[in-house]
Amino acid sequence: MNPKQKLLYLCPDYVRPAGGIRVIYRHVDILRRHGYQAFVVHERQGFRCEWFPSDTPVLGWTRRVHGQDMSFLQRAERHIRRGLRDVPAAKMFLQLQEPPCFPIGFGDVVVIPEMFGPFLTQIVPGVPKVIFNQNAYFTFKQYPAGPQSIVSPYRHSDVVATFVISEDSRRLVTYAFPEATVHRVRWSLDTTRFRPEYEKEPRISYMPRRGAADATHVLSTLGARGALDGYETVPIEGLDEDAVAACLRSSLIFLSLGYHEGLPLPPAEAMACGAIVVGYDGFGGREYMLPELTFPVPAADLMSFAETLERVLALHEERPEELRMRAAQAATFIRDHYSAQLEEEELLAAWRDVLNEIGS
Repeated sequence: MNPKQKLLYLCPDYVRPAGGIRVIYRHVDILRRHGYQAFVVHERQGFRCEWFPSDTPVLGWTRRVHGQDMSFLQRAERHIRRGLRDVPAAKMFLQLQEPPCFPIGFGDVVVIPEMFGPFLTQIVPGVPKVIFNQNAYFTFKQYPAGPQSIVSPYRHSDVVATFVISEDSRRLVTYAFPEATVHRVRWSLDTTRFRPEYEKEPRISYMPRRGAADATHVLSTLGARGALDGYETVPIEGLDEDAVAACLRSSLIFLSLGYHEGLPLPPAEAMACGAIVVGYDGFGGREYMLPELTFPVPAADLMSFAETLERVLALHEERPEELRMRAAQAATFIRDHYSAQLEEEELLAAWRDVLNEIGS
């Protein structure tokens, strides 16, 4: 291990809770516990995520100070208000617009999220890079309509490896880039916070950040049928980790709404809290949203979603013990397959391979 070598995880200045950013912070914490000089690198000086407690070392890419210009989220929202569907990464991230305000040596490694698209090798050319692809369905999001002319960063000589978080993403990336070195590093759940409780409120919760229109349609359909009488529906948004976990622990049912997900975190958190999960697996979630543990629904099939949710509500009224048993099995599955120990082992193994590859 080179004591001067820095492992730099680039991260957007995103102010709202996002599971992918939490994973970046956790990677840095794990690496530092094992003696690596790892850092989260936000766009601006003084920015750090505040929706979860941490003492993770954070650097700012530019000398711009937090609060003096628009955040990543504000710039994205303004772009969307102008009627533009996708936000070009080259216009969003200060890491693509300005050089770093701290030295980056050629022995350092820069970890770049997949959301930078085809532009990511423009960052500190010549420095080894790892692509951290937390959603393989976003791999080509920034690409032009005629991508044949684009030299993919996944084939660039600077890119020594790609990290993914699910087997689904591993298959997608290796199918597109058979020559790429791909490491699966699963995330973990804090099972002291996301823990099962089986004395539930008659509550159906969901996260409207993705799929809000689908949730409205399904719940309105069942409301029109009178199937939701006596049940509370709760959108989870704008809450810190503790409040999210408390809501999930008290929820009888959680609606999973993401269509294309690398490895969706909210349904797994709900399962860990003993909630019955109904909805979309996002493809990446197929490895844990098993039909014997949850009630998966084909993506965008609103009729099937409504019918399945109504069937679960009827099952709760008629055979509640059957649901409690399923919830307990689901919580155990998540605890066993997404533990902090497994995340740490896979992350350290991936980095050993990366550093051996570049001769560090």
